[in-house]
This record gives sequence, C-alpha cells and structure tokens, in this order.
Amino acid sequence: RLDLRNYINIISIISQVLIVIFLFAVTSPSLEAVGISYFVSTLIALLASIIFSKLTCSTIIFSPHYFRKTRFKEIMNMTVWVAFGQFGYLLRTQFALIAVNIILGTVAGTSYSLVITWINLLLGVAALVTNTFTPMIYSYRAKNDMVGMKDFVSFATKMTGIVMALPLCLICLYSSQLYTLWVGEQFAHLSVIVWIAVLPVIFKMQASCIVPIYQAHLLIKVPMIVSIIVGILTIILTVILPGLFENGLIGVAIASSIAMLLYEGLFTPLYNAYVVKANL
Repeated sequence: RLDLRNYINIISIISQVLIVIFLFAVTSPSLEAVGISYFVSTLIALLASIIFSKLTCSTIIFSPHYFRKTRFKEIMNMTVWVAFGQFGYLLRTQFALIAVNIILGTVAGTSYSLVITWINLLLGVAALVTNTFTPMIYSYRAKNDMVGMKDFVSFATKMTGIVMALPLCLICLYSSQLYTLWVGEQFAHLSVIVWIAVLPVIFKMQASCIVPIYQAHLLIKVPMIVSIIVGILTIILTVILPGLFENGLIGVAIASSIAMLLYEGLFTPLYNAYVVKANL
C-alpha cells in the first residue's frame, strides 16, 4: 500500500505549510515558527501512520504487553547504526552548503543552493519510483529467493538509469537557459557547476534501487561506517578544493561529486554484490 505512504507524505507537507502560514499570520515570520511546524506536522504524520496501519491490517495491536527486551535490543542496535549512517549522509550532502556560506560567503551560498535544488528535485522524482522496489526486495529476501532478487534488482537499476537519464541530461544541457528564466541571467554561469554536481546524481538514483538489499539482510554496520568515512573525506575535500579554483564553487561541487561517486557509484554496488554473491 504505497499509496497510503504517499498520502501520509502529502498530509505531512500540507499540514506543515498550513501551520507555517497560521503562525506567521498570528505572530510574525520566524525560524521558530518553521521549527514548530516541522514538529507538529511530524506528530500528525505519526498519527496518520497509526490510523492507516490499523485500516490496512486490523489485527495489529499496539500494547506494552507485547514489549520484548531482546527484540528491543536488536532494533536499537540497528537504529544506532542507521543514525550513524544518516549522519554520514548529511556530511556528504549538506555540509557543502554550510561550508560555502562560511568559506565563500552568503552570496556564494545562495548560488550553490540553486544548484542543490536541481539535485533534490531529481532525487525526489526518482524516489517516487525507487521506493516501490523496496517491498519487492524484502519479499524476495523473505522467500530466500536470491536468484529472483538479483534479476529484479538488475532490471530495476537499469530501468531507473534509463528513465532518469533524460531529465538529468536535459537539466545539464539547458541549465543556463533554465537559470535565466528562473532567477535571472546573472546566474546563468552556474551551468558549469550544475554539470559537475548534477551528473553524478545518476549513481545515487541507481544506488537507491539496491540499498534495500543489505538492509533486508540486516548487514548495515559496514555501510554505515563507510558512510561516516566518506562524509569525513567530503569535509576535507570541501575545505581544500575551493582554494584550487578561481571559482570556489567548482571545488565544492567536485568534492560533493567525488563523495557521491565513491559511496553510491563504487561502494554501494560492490557491497550489495558481495551480500548476494553476485558476479561483477
């Protein structure tokens, strides 16, 4: 029932926007109001998740009587490692914008945020497709059908690459015109940075098709450690590379692209191939 998951996302986004508008109208625009909107919309999404879960499977009962310490320890162990991995993901994807604001100034930060917008847009669109693959991979794992999993993942990865390559290439090819129409001709020079930062996103899209493999096998420790290592490497490159180029944003874009190529383009497929014992 992926439709219900999307309904929850829609409810969360709409409630967040409405709460922000209400708070801005009642008080005054502030970051605190935005923070409150995130918190309240998350609670609303949680409530919607519980309601939809009961509607989907009425036999599910939430009760402290079903609490098992052994299961809790197992889940918490995974949760801690996932949290580390998410921290590494933030270092690889979000630190660049912070570094640009600190090293190159707020004007450069604004310019780089316009580049990141395309990345987030492409990943958001790709997620609508790749999220549907996760239940299938879990199903193959539950049946211990490794051959079926390999065939399905191979097909999903290829189709994702083919489908998403077109919009990605169009954004790169016409980035100068898009920026001119969107924010003005003075930002058309960002097209070079778009090529550097956006092209490697295709690896991230395809990697998202196979990430559920190691998750389904509960082998998350190594990927999370590598995520942190690559995140630290991203910080180092983001600090060093801008000084090597006349336009420091190019150095930042190269640092982010190297991180994406190393983790999503190299490590993720190799590690998942190792997990399912696939031939390279």
